[in-house]
Amino acid sequence: MAGVGCATQDSTSGEHWPDDDRRTTVARPSITTPANAAIVADTQTRPQPSAPIEDLSADRSAETAPAEAGILPDEIGGGAENPQSPCVEPMEGTANWLDRSQTQVYKTVCDTAVWFDGFFGSNRYDAASGKTYGRLGLSGFRDQYDGFDMKLRLRAKFELPALEDRAALMIGRGDEKDFIEERKTPSDSIPSNFNQIEDEAFLIGLGYQRGNGLKRGISFSVGAKIRAPPEPYAKVRYRRAWDLSNSTLLQLRPVGYWKSEEGFGSTLHVDIDRLLSDDYMLRWTSSGNISEDKEIEGLAWTNWLSLYHAFADRRAISYHAFVLGETRADVKTQNYGVEVRYRRRIARQWLFFEIVSSVSWPRYLIEENRDINWGFGAGFEMYFGPVPDAQIR
Repeated sequence: MAGVGCATQDSTSGEHWPDDDRRTTVARPSITTPANAAIVADTQTRPQPSAPIEDLSADRSAETAPAEAGILPDEIGGGAENPQSPCVEPMEGTANWLDRSQTQVYKTVCDTAVWFDGFFGSNRYDAASGKTYGRLGLSGFRDQYDGFDMKLRLRAKFELPALEDRAALMIGRGDEKDFIEERKTPSDSIPSNFNQIEDEAFLIGLGYQRGNGLKRGISFSVGAKIRAPPEPYAKVRYRRAWDLSNSTLLQLRPVGYWKSEEGFGSTLHVDIDRLLSDDYMLRWTSSGNISEDKEIEGLAWTNWLSLYHAFADRRAISYHAFVLGETRADVKTQNYGVEVRYRRRIARQWLFFEIVSSVSWPRYLIEENRDINWGFGAGFEMYFGPVPDAQIR
């Protein structure tokens, strides 16, 4: 268990929530887990799975200590004070060995899932972080169905300490379906042939978050799409995670929203993460969206099966198979295919280069033929901070 801490209690519900400001850390036990190996993947040589955590820390120099603590080097923009892993959950002081074992099981899978989410630029980590950070990406993608598409994407979150570190200002440029509806894909750093940006917009919002862990939390936000006239929106998101076994994590994420131009809608995500080894993780993701948007015919659904592989020297690759459609459309299964993404850090700790190659078989209109569709893309993404090192290592 990486840390323990106090919990704040809501006076109306009686439910305990994490309180990052009061959380204290303790020495890690000498327990080797798949997640421990994935967390230290940032070093040039991956440690052996049997090495205790304390021994690894003792061998490191003082120069690498900030990264071990979750703080980026000063040249990135300064480290965050007391940054906490989103997988750290508070425990009561009287928790017995069974409770502590259950918490360690959850953290094992959660740490590895957070590593891959952060490395591949997934927004899933965003929901659990209460810190100030951001990322800016420029990418291009070309396929036979849509041609060439160049995109500039921005997502930034600024915490507001005056409001007890639970409120944040959010700014984004990209697809509003990602920003508001959260109809996203396993990796959104480079839009590909199954997550093309349909309505690129600049959005700004103010959010309030209760609970900064991936295991449980709820957040509310209001904002607007910046155009003439502005188009306001409101959104609520809940997240809950359960450890199904010592290597499997289940997460449920319902989202409800309202947009002035479309009305009400809801998106539900279900993720199952399975650790296969120190370097491999398998993820199944299913999502469904219903709304008053006239462009959506019935339930818009998507399924992904993803395999993630982490290498040494700050590199990783992911493989995805997907299928998507709408239940009341003329063509109910609108696209399916596979893609491969390779991503690595270059030059600086906060700069990433990514390439993606895909093949799919789209058919959105009844008069279309389902022909093979090859695609290729590349892009750069820059993180600016302070950013928790666990997100981008």
